[in-house]
Amino acid sequence: MRRMAAATALLALVLLCCEKEETGPSGPQPIVPPPGQGAAQPAQPGQPAQPTAPAHSAEVQKFLDEAIAAAGGAEKLSALQAITFDSRGTYMGMKFTSTNYLAPDGMRMDIRGDYPMLMVMGEKCFSAAGPVVIPCSAEERANYKLGLILNQAARLVPLRDAAVWELSLDGTKLTVLHKDEGAKGTLAFDPQSKLLVGITYRGKFMGKEGEFVTAYSEHRDFEGLKFPTQVKESFEGQGFADYQQEAFKAVAVDAERLVAPPQVEFGKVSEKKLPAATLACVTHMGPYTGIGAAIEKFMAAVMEKKLPMAGPMMMIYKKAPPQVKDPKKFETEVCLPVAVPAKTKLGKGELRLVAQKPMKVLSLYGQGDYGQKAGEAMGALMKEVAAKKKKPAGPCMQVTFMDPKAYPPEELIFEVVQPIR
Repeated sequence: MRRMAAATALLALVLLCCEKEETGPSGPQPIVPPPGQGAAQPAQPGQPAQPTAPAHSAEVQKFLDEAIAAAGGAEKLSALQAITFDSRGTYMGMKFTSTNYLAPDGMRMDIRGDYPMLMVMGEKCFSAAGPVVIPCSAEERANYKLGLILNQAARLVPLRDAAVWELSLDGTKLTVLHKDEGAKGTLAFDPQSKLLVGITYRGKFMGKEGEFVTAYSEHRDFEGLKFPTQVKESFEGQGFADYQQEAFKAVAVDAERLVAPPQVEFGKVSEKKLPAATLACVTHMGPYTGIGAAIEKFMAAVMEKKLPMAGPMMMIYKKAPPQVKDPKKFETEVCLPVAVPAKTKLGKGELRLVAQKPMKVLSLYGQGDYGQKAGEAMGALMKEVAAKKKKPAGPCMQVTFMDPKAYPPEELIFEVVQPIR
C-alpha cells in the first residue's frame, strides 16, 4: 500500500509531463472542404451538414494559451518526449532519494533510503524489493493510470484537443476530464505567473477513498521550460510527502527502462546472512485466524508513532505447531523493520522495538496463500535444515511482500526463513 501512495504522488510531480510522439498534427484540426469547393458552405437541401470540430470556450482557450506560454511555449513543450530527474525528501517519515525516468508510457523510480526498491508504473506495473518482483494490484494499476493521464494534462498542450479533453474554468482552477478514460482532476495556477501550482484529484490511499492534493512551488528554468522544484503531497488534508526535484534532463524514450528484472526462483533453498535491524513488534496470542486483525491494529500503531518502514512485514512464530498443539497457546510476533534506533522511546501501547542481531539463515521463497502454501514451504525448509545437518538458532519466520486483501491468494509472494547455527 505504501508503494501505491508513493507512486501516485510522484506520478503527478512533474509539471511538464511527456507526450507520445505523433505521426501528424495534434489537437483539433480545421475542417477541410473537398477540392474546388473553397470554404465550407452551409448545408444545401439534400446534403448532410458539415461536421463541427469540438472546441473549448474562448475564455478557456485564452487561459490555456496563457498557461502554455508561461510554462515555456507550445513548441518547447511539444518537443519534450522523456525526462530523467532526481527527487529527495521524506515520505511518511522516511527519508529517501530517487532517480526517476518519465516517458509517455510509464515511469520508473530507483528509490534509495530506508526502504530501497525499484518501481515501474504504466502498462508494465511492478515493484522490486531485493530479489522479489511484486506485480501491481488492481487498485495500484488504476491509481497509476490516473496519474499518467493527469501528467498528460499537466503537459498542457494536449488539453487543446477538445475532442479528447473537456475543460471548465473557475478563476485560476482548470478542471480537466479525459473523455475516453473518465480521468478527472483540477489544475491550479498562480494568478500572476500562470504557472501550475497544484493538482487535485480523487483516488484511494491505503484502501480509503479521498482527495489527493499535490502542491508545487519554486519553479526553475530548464532549457526554456519551467519546472517546479518543491513538491508537497497530502491526502484528505494530512501531509505525507515533502520533497525536492532537481537535475532535470531531456532524454530519448527508452522502453528498456520499464522492463522487469528476473523474478526470484520459488522453491529453492539458499543460505544467506541477515543484517542487524530494528523491528517494531506486537505479540499476537491465539489462532492464526486472528492475525489479520492484529496486523491492522499493528499498522495503525506504526503510523501513529510515525515510524519509517525499512522493509516488508514479517511474522515470527515463537510458539507454533507441531510443538504447540492448542491454537489458543500459539504465540506470534508481528513485526516490521523500521529506520529508528532500537532504544527509541515509543510511549504507551503494545508496540515495542526489538534489536535484531545479524544472523545466518536458510531461506525459501514461495508463491501462494499465506496459510497452507506458506506452511508447506516451512515444512520443506525444515527438511532441508535437517538434510544439511544444521541446527535451528531461533523460531521460524515468514516475510510477506503483498497485501492479501489486494491480490488473489495464488499470486501472493512470501519468504520463509529459519535461523541456523
